[in-house]
Order: sequence, then C-alpha cells, then structure tokens
Amino acid sequence: MRKMTYTKAATCGENFKARVTPEQNEKMQRAWFAAGKTWIGGCVKVEALDRTFLFLRKDLSITTCEAYFTDSFDEEIELIDDLPQHDFASQQEVTLWVAQGNKAKHMENESVVGFKDGVLWDFAENRKCHWQFLDFDLWQKHTPPRLIRVNGVEVPAPLESLDGLDVVFVPDFFKGGFKKFEIKDMSDVLLKTVIDLKIGYATKEDAIARAEAMQIFEVVE
Repeated sequence: MRKMTYTKAATCGENFKARVTPEQNEKMQRAWFAAGKTWIGGCVKVEALDRTFLFLRKDLSITTCEAYFTDSFDEEIELIDDLPQHDFASQQEVTLWVAQGNKAKHMENESVVGFKDGVLWDFAENRKCHWQFLDFDLWQKHTPPRLIRVNGVEVPAPLESLDGLDVVFVPDFFKGGFKKFEIKDMSDVLLKTVIDLKIGYATKEDAIARAEAMQIFEVVE
C-alpha cells in the first residue's frame, strides 16, 4: 500500500480512498480545504470525525460502510504526517546564513546563535559559544518578532492571518489576561473581528503582554 502525506494526497489530483482514525480524518480534511477543495456539495467545514472511510476524488466524501469502501476501485493509501520542512540542507548553509549577519535558532534547546562583535554568540544564554552546526537539520532561520508600541510599551505585533493555526489567543483588556479560542469553533464574524481589530496572537504570553500594556493609564494632575 502506498504511503502518502496529507498535503500530497490533497494536491496530486489522483483518486484515493483511506481508512482513518479521528485524528487522521481531521488532518486530511484540513489539508483538503487548504488545497482549495471541498466536500461534495461545497462545504468546507471539518466534521464527521467519527467516520472511518474517506474518498479523495474531485470532492471529498466519507462513509461508515466497509463493504462500500472495500468494493471501490479507488487506490487505497496510508496517510502519514507531512514531512518536516528544514530551513537548511547542510552545515555549510547554516554557517553561511550566520556569517551573513543573521541568527539561527536550535529547535530543541532554544539556542539563538549569531555573531556579536565578531564573536559567535548564543543570544539565549548571553554568552560566547562554539557551535559547528553539525546537526544542521535542527537549526532554523531566526527572525526577531515584530513589535508595536502600546501606551509607550513595546509588545509583540498581532497576527496578520490565522492560517495554519488551531488556536488563537486574544488579550483580555479588562482583566489583563487572555482568552483562548479554537479556530474550528469560531464563527466567521468572530474570526473577521480578531483580524480586523488586530488582536490575535499565537501564544498566550504575547496576548498577556498586549493586555497588560492596554491597562496602563497616565494620571493627569
């Protein structure tokens, strides 16, 4: 049986069928909709996660009937997670990136490495370091987060899009905390509001920072 990633299955244009767990079912639906495709009938809502047989044709369809699934002439595939995307393909690529004045971040230990005054520096530990980038596939390009100024305080800039996220954190401007929303449960109106008002964040820490800055008031004598 052929193994295929969710993205490949959604975009290659071939007809397939797949047995799925609820988790695989959701992943396949999200990949399908991300590719601009729909259920039969045009719906793009994640649903029917308890059903176990998917048909990936021109449109997406689903069944609980194993006999119908087995008798179908579509090729059965095993769905697997999308392959990780690496920023660097070799030790030399990481070295060149850093040598050009950029920073690289290690995906496991959170080290952020670049040059400071001509010395290789770990900015996360604030110390000199001697990384050789042999584990190049664990390094990614590091870009400092964009900042905005709120009431004189620099805080992370809000998200410009919610694409690819499962949850979004919104500052609670009254309590100084945050509210967490599952993207799949949000109405179209709420999604538009979060984007239009520029109050969506990918982490709770960023949302809290924004909320706390909004609570700063200047006393006027």
